[in-house]
Amino acid sequence: MSANLSVGRAHYRPSGRINLVRFIPWLFLAGATAGVLALLMHLAFRGGVYLVVLVPIAVAFALAGVMLLAVAQGHCRNPWLAGAVGLLAGLVTYLGYFYIGMVADVGAEEAGNFGLLPRYIRFRMATQVVQDVGRSHDDEKKPAKPMNWFTLAFEAGIILGIPTVAGLRRARKPYCEGCQQWMKRSLTYFPPDKAGQLCEALASHSARTLGALCGAPEFTPVPSATLALEYCPAFQKGDKEDCLLFASVKNVTSIPGAVVHDTFERSKGKILLLRAQVERDELPPLALRFPMLEPHVGGAAVAAARPAEEEDASLAKSEPAPAADIREVESPFGRKVFTLKTKLFLNALPLVMLLAFVGGFLLALWGASMAFPGRNASPATPDAKSLGLALIAVGGLCGGVGAAFALIEPGGPGNRWLRKRVDREFSQRPNCLVDPRDLEAHFVQIVPKTNWGKVKLDDARDIGLLRVDRGRRELLFEGDCERWRIPGAAINYCEIEERMIAQDKLGGTTYCYVVVRVERPGEIWEAPIRERANAGKFKNRRRRANAEKLCQEIKGIQKQGPSF
Repeated sequence: MSANLSVGRAHYRPSGRINLVRFIPWLFLAGATAGVLALLMHLAFRGGVYLVVLVPIAVAFALAGVMLLAVAQGHCRNPWLAGAVGLLAGLVTYLGYFYIGMVADVGAEEAGNFGLLPRYIRFRMATQVVQDVGRSHDDEKKPAKPMNWFTLAFEAGIILGIPTVAGLRRARKPYCEGCQQWMKRSLTYFPPDKAGQLCEALASHSARTLGALCGAPEFTPVPSATLALEYCPAFQKGDKEDCLLFASVKNVTSIPGAVVHDTFERSKGKILLLRAQVERDELPPLALRFPMLEPHVGGAAVAAARPAEEEDASLAKSEPAPAADIREVESPFGRKVFTLKTKLFLNALPLVMLLAFVGGFLLALWGASMAFPGRNASPATPDAKSLGLALIAVGGLCGGVGAAFALIEPGGPGNRWLRKRVDREFSQRPNCLVDPRDLEAHFVQIVPKTNWGKVKLDDARDIGLLRVDRGRRELLFEGDCERWRIPGAAINYCEIEERMIAQDKLGGTTYCYVVVRVERPGEIWEAPIRERANAGKFKNRRRRANAEKLCQEIKGIQKQGPSF
């Protein structure tokens, strides 16, 4: 721990300790993985499928994954050691790739002559050439480009740098030294203009100001001021009371468009306070937002931390505002469709299509190598050429089908199956708000902004049928988990918000959400709504058009006067 005078409290710093009993076996695993990856790079080079830069990137991320696992499971809190191990693993991988090639070319009798390796690398640089994968027949007559030292250095930088950074970042994660466990993180959200007040309350140790902020309704929209609380799992379970807790504040301007593991660190914005130690007198106000703290401080202390509501007769209304009825579906009808088994099945279908695409590409590549051997190889026999052409045809068909599903509608078959399950289950409910046979019902999913970019089996919180009742001016939703009956006058916000992922030269995949907000007692409730269909890369216009249509329907019931 070290004192940070800017906020007048201690901050978390890694202890630098290492659990050798745990860490050493994972070091052997990292070394073994480096050796296997070096062998795979050599085999790819010999097989003519070594893609410059792309293969090193894939190898580097595989090695980084092993480093994350080794540091986490080995309980390594020394960032410099973790980074050094990642650097060494990358060095073993890339030099091992050339070393295996040297042994294969020179002979096993020179395996112990490590001084020969630099000369072999220079020889490879002088003789190794780079060819375009999609070159035409005329391009084959042109001399191939030799692989230069810049490419070598760039590939080496990728393989050495990514595992090193992965080890450094993972070892810096908060760790409870007393319980010997990595800490967990929970998030809560405030209006963006409250970020400064949060930091000031933590800097001045003002539990009263912190209680006033945490006692306000939670603000889930983006942008927002995000408060992160990191705590020990043993503290959460109630097994220990003396574990340290740390708070961070970040002014988040947008959430990541891609899928990431840590949305707090990867969200765009500015970190205003990083891992400041939480004092014991600050636990009651924080328990207003983090319920897991309440057993440690008691319900009376939490109630005392809640700010008193000031009554103002001048603000009293003669008529109560329309209230939104949002509740969970009662048992045994709720949570029967969108289960873990369903999510696994829905994720398996796109995976099968991806395997068909990759497998088809590799099969076609194998067939091409059989039917059309290189210039230095002997011509293919008629049987080998026929088999190769057949493999190209089968592989091309599988790859084409997989690519079509991935680009046009990756979740189409799964969503159609899911809609049938929803219709069947909802038709058995006694008080269903939306008739499954209603042609005006939208099959939608509710995706909270806190789930945008998270690594999850499915980022939706709920799925179901949504209907805009123009006659009664109500928004009706019958979901697997929740059901809503929201009067149009209770909706104080309804706009389209977009999220772009997988941006490339052809453009990105844009998802449009109709974001509806309702003010309820103690919270600002928000529901980002998106249709459960049309997930393909080239359906941006259709998704936008459908979102605009739904948004206009909802805005129509907000207006006063007779409906048409």
